[in-house]
Amino acid sequence: MKKTYLLLCILLISLFVSGCGDSNKQETTTEEEITIEEAEPLVFSGTLVAKDLNSNVLTFIDVYSDEEIKLFYSGGVDLQNQYGKIISIGQVELGQIFEVEYQEESEKIQTMTLSSDCFELKNIKNFSWDKDKKSIEIAGELYKYSDAVFLTGSKGTLSFSELDSQDVITARGVNGKLCSIVVEQAHGFLVLDNYDTYIGGMVSIGKESFPVEEDMKLSIAEGTYEMVISKGGHSGSKKIVISAYEETKVNLSDIQILPNKTGVVKIKIQVEDAKVWIDGKSVDIKEEIALSYGKHQIKITRDGYENFNDTLTIDTPYIIYKVDLAEEDKNQEATTSVEKSTEALDSEENSEDGTTKKSSVTEDTEEESSEEEKSTSDTEEN
Repeated sequence: MKKTYLLLCILLISLFVSGCGDSNKQETTTEEEITIEEAEPLVFSGTLVAKDLNSNVLTFIDVYSDEEIKLFYSGGVDLQNQYGKIISIGQVELGQIFEVEYQEESEKIQTMTLSSDCFELKNIKNFSWDKDKKSIEIAGELYKYSDAVFLTGSKGTLSFSELDSQDVITARGVNGKLCSIVVEQAHGFLVLDNYDTYIGGMVSIGKESFPVEEDMKLSIAEGTYEMVISKGGHSGSKKIVISAYEETKVNLSDIQILPNKTGVVKIKIQVEDAKVWIDGKSVDIKEEIALSYGKHQIKITRDGYENFNDTLTIDTPYIIYKVDLAEEDKNQEATTSVEKSTEALDSEENSEDGTTKKSSVTEDTEEESSEEEKSTSDTEEN
C-alpha cells in the first residue's frame, strides 16, 4: 500500500513539473511577440518624388543621404502639415519635404509631417544656375544641389536642359541644399514668319520687349498675349498663345509694312548753280527726285540771293516745284508755284537704244508749263 502511494506521489510531482515547464515556454513566446510589435519606427527627412495611389506607394529621396525610399501608405497614416493640422493625401504635392516615420520590416508609413526645418521659395523667376558647379542662384542667394535633386513640371520629371530663366518655380531644400524645383509656369518658344519688313524694329510680348532680328526664336512664359511688333511709324498686333515646351509659329504676312507711297518732284529755279537740300541732304535738281508722301523741308542757297527755306508737301504722284529766289539788298521776296499731277506716272520707258525717257505724263506737264510761260511772256510784252 505504501509503495502504491509513493508511486502515485512521484507521478503527480512529474506531471506538475512538466506543466510548469510548458507554462514558462508559452510565457517566453508571448514576451518575444510583444517585443517585435513595439519595435521603434525609423525616421528620416525626405523629398516626395512620386505617389502611386493605385498601389498606395510613396517614393522619397532622403535629403541628406540622397537614398531613394519606397514606402506603403494607407488611410490610417497620421498626415499633418507643418502646423500640426491634419491634411489629406490629395493635398500633398510632389517636391514637398516631409518628416516620415515608418516600420522598417513592413515598410509601412506611420506618420508624415511637412518639414518645418526646410526652406520654401515660391514664385521665383529670373534665376540662374551653373551645372558644372551644381549651384543655383535665387534672389542673390546661392544654393548647392546634388545629382538627386528633383525637377518636375506639367510634363513630369524634367532635366536642367529643359529649365529656362523665364520659368516660374518653387524651390525647396534644407540647410542651403536645394532638394526640389517645381516649375509652376513653364516656357514655350515663339518663331516669327514673314516678318522681314520689321527687322530692326521691336516686338513686345506682355511686359517684355525684344529687338527684331533674322532667324529669331524667343523663349516666352506660357500664356496668352497680345503681341505688338513695330518699326518706325508702322506697327501691327496679333493675339498669340504660348504652350509649355512647344514652338508657336506666327505668320505676319497680313501685317507686313507696306512700301512707302512715293511721288516724284521736279524742282525748277530761275537761276543756275543754286544749291538745294531736302531734309538736310544735298540733291541734284537736274534729276527728278523721288520723295515719300508727306512733308519735307527744302533749303536753297545761291550767291547774290537770299537763302530760301520752305516746306514741300508730297501728296500726288508728280509735282513741278518752281522757285524764284529773291536777290539780296533789293527788298524782294522769293516766290514759289507748284504744279501737280493727280494721275500716277507711267514707269520710265526704255527706248530702242537703251536710254530712258520721261513718261508721257511728265512730258505733257512740262509742255503745258512751257506754253503757259510763253503766253505769260507775250502778255507782258504787249
